Amino acid sequence: MLSGRAKPVILVCGGPAFDRQFMDSAWVVNKTYTTAVTTAGGIPLLPADSGSAGDYAEFGDGLILTGFNSFSPEPTPQRYRRIKAEEIPKRNAFDAALYQAFKGAGKPVLGICLGHQVINEQEGGTTVEHCKHEEGIEHIWLQHPVEISCASVLHQLFGAHLIINSRHNNQIGVLAPSLRATAFSPDGVIEAIEHLYLPVYGVQWHPERMRGDIPDPPEGVDMSPLFAWFIRRCTSVP
Repeated sequence: MLSGRAKPVILVCGGPAFDRQFMDSAWVVNKTYTTAVTTAGGIPLLPADSGSAGDYAEFGDGLILTGFNSFSPEPTPQRYRRIKAEEIPKRNAFDAALYQAFKGAGKPVLGICLGHQVINEQEGGTTVEHCKHEEGIEHIWLQHPVEISCASVLHQLFGAHLIINSRHNNQIGVLAPSLRATAFSPDGVIEAIEHLYLPVYGVQWHPERMRGDIPDPPEGVDMSPLFAWFIRRCTSVP
C-alpha cells in the first residue's frame, strides 16, 4: 500500500469550525488524532476538498473518520449560527464520500465516535439520535466498562474488558448486516464494530484521548496499541 513511501499516509477527516478573526467558516481536526497517528508511525493528512474523495483514497494508505468537532458554547453572532448550520451537512457528505472511496479501494478505515456511526449508516444501519432522551442512556462525560467479544481485534489487543471514556449523544441503532459488534457497554450500547469482509473498524469512544504518551492520561487502558495496530494494517503488515 505504501507505494514506495517510508511511512503510511493516514487521512484524518476534519469538521466545521468558526474562524473568529475573519468571521468565516474553517475546517479543523483535533491534534489528539494527528498526534496519535504520528506517534504510531504514520503521516496524518487533513482532507479538505470534498470533491476529491477518490483522489484522497488513491493517495492515502488509510482513513480515520473522527468524532464531531465541537462548536464553541459561547454566545455567537447570527452569522456564526448560519455557518454552523450550513457546514454540518457538508461534513456528513464528505465523511460518506471518503468512506465509500476508501472502502472501494479496499484500504483500512477506522471510525471513532461519529465515525463509528458513519460506517454503520454507510453500510445500511441506523443511528439513534439523542439517546439519553430517547432511551434514557447517559454517555456524556463518563467512564465505564465495556465487554469485548472473542476473535476480535480489540480482544487481541486488550483482552475481554476495558474501561473507556464516553463522549457521545448518538449511538448505533440497527447494526448493518455487513458488520458485527465486538464490544458492548453494560447498558447495551454497541461500542465497537468490525466489517465482516473488509479492513473497516469502529469504536464509539475516543482512544486518541487515552494514550499513554499524553500528559495526565485519563483512567483506563492505554489505547496506543490500537493506533500502532492500525498503522501496521495500513502497511499490509499483519
